[in-house]
Order: sequence, then structure tokens, then C-alpha cells
Amino acid sequence: MLPTEKSMYFAGTADQTFTVRALTPAPTVPAGVTVSNATTNSIALSWTASSDSIGVAGYRVYRVTRTGFHSNTTVYTKVADVVGTSATMNGLLSGYPYQYAISAYNASGNESARSAHVSATTLSPVVYTGPSNVNAVANHPMSFTLSASANPAVFSYTALDPAAGMTVNPTSGLVTWTPTDSDVGQNYFTYRIDHSLGSVTVVVAINVGSNLPYAYFLPGVPAIATKPFLGQFSQIVDPYNTSPVTFTLASGPAGL
Repeated sequence: MLPTEKSMYFAGTADQTFTVRALTPAPTVPAGVTVSNATTNSIALSWTASSDSIGVAGYRVYRVTRTGFHSNTTVYTKVADVVGTSATMNGLLSGYPYQYAISAYNASGNESARSAHVSATTLSPVVYTGPSNVNAVANHPMSFTLSASANPAVFSYTALDPAAGMTVNPTSGLVTWTPTDSDVGQNYFTYRIDHSLGSVTVVVAINVGSNLPYAYFLPGVPAIATKPFLGQFSQIVDPYNTSPVTFTLASGPAGL
């Protein structure tokens, strides 16, 4: 039976029927929100069930972003309504960070506060970020580092066709080598970068220059028959060798 109120007016009385609905509190805030099974375009969310006096009707998933000049304004965008305690966000960008919060609501439409934020980054395949050309000098140690970007950032580096004496650190990607005189010129080496999402191969060109000293001969005056001639070697260039340079006449006319 619905409650009835009697109203009195100067002209008489009138009965008025009305409905009383008791206010129900909102469900408890979802707890234990976690992210798992991230792929290149999806992230899975799960949480602990909320409780409510009349029963939880469902959950709302919000994507959390920030805006403003200093990114100090938090924006909540509802991206899903679900009945259970899990949801998978699809159609995401590869290698991009995402943040989410969860709320619960009951049959009366009362919604809880949002949960603590959880963050995750979608996976991304390997992209090589190291050098493609390296310079070296024969008979002098050289090194360079193979590098890559991906999520997760865990790689294994291997040389597929290393030169004699060349080493590759499988974890850091550091390549070390001491080329010899026979390596002078352009050399091409192939390396493989292994990752949980697959492997890539890269080719690095190593240009090996000679370490032999060289000089410029600067004559004082043009040579004239029957006249003494004077000239001098100068501007010796060998930045990797500081030992004294000895000059020897290999061939020439008598008296030189």
C-alpha cells in the first residue's frame, strides 16, 4: 500500500499518494586492479569484486589522461561497461603508455569512486637504433655499440659473419675488433637482434683506414742540373702512432 498524504485547503481536503524510495549507498570501490597480458595492441585488466547492499550491477572502465599546460588536469573517459571483474582494451597503439581506473555501480545507478590508477605500455617490435657506418684504423682496437628500441627492452645480440677476432657482447651489444692491414677498405658485417616479439638483422659497414704514416715532401727550390738541391719531408701524419719516424732512401740517383 502506498503512503497517502491528506492536504487541507480553505475549500476542503484532498488525498495525495506518493512513493517513498530509500536511498542506497554506492558500491565499494574496486580494489586490486592489475594489468596483464599486454600485446602490441591490447591490455587486459582485472580487479577484485566490489560489494553493495542491493548487489553490484556492473563496472565502468575509464581511461585516464592528463591535459593542461602542465598536464595537471586529470580527464576520465569511459571506455567500457562490463558485468564481470575483467576487461580487455583492444585497438591500442603499439609501444604506447595507457592508464586506467575502475568504478562499480548498482541497480539504482549509484556509482562508486574510481579505483587507484594502473598503468601499462603496449608491446612494440624491435627497431634498430645503432650506427650503420663506422670508421676504424688498421692495427688499432675499435668498438661500437649495437642498440635497439622495443617494449620490453630486452635484447640478445649476435654477429652472423664476424671477422677474425671480432666479439659481440650478447647483452650490451658492444662490438670490439682490431682490424689488420688486410682489412683496409669497406667491410660489411651482419648482426642479428633477438627479441620476444621476433628478430631483426642489420648490416653495419666498417671503413678501415691504413695506419701507415705518410708525409708531404716540400722542396726548397726547383732542382737544377749541376746545382745543389735541398728538400725536406714534413707534416708527418699518424694520429695513432707517436713513435719516432725514420726515413730511408729506397732508391734514387747517385749522390742523393
